[in-house]
Amino acid sequence: MRKAGGFRTARAFAARADWSESKVSRVEYGTQPSGEHFQQYAGLHLLRAQTLQLAESLVTEL
Repeated sequence: MRKAGGFRTARAFAARADWSESKVSRVEYGTQPSGEHFQQYAGLHLLRAQTLQLAESLVTEL
């Protein structure tokens, strides 16, 4: 999900989410995620994906 959202590394996602890299890893591997953490994780990916789609559509319209 992270890569599909445009974040190539856990470090990049952690910086955007203001999380530690280990927290990203725990959520990705399901070892200690709370519902709130997973919602934030998924929400950031969706926002990033929507932004990338919008940018792509604007470029193709030019």
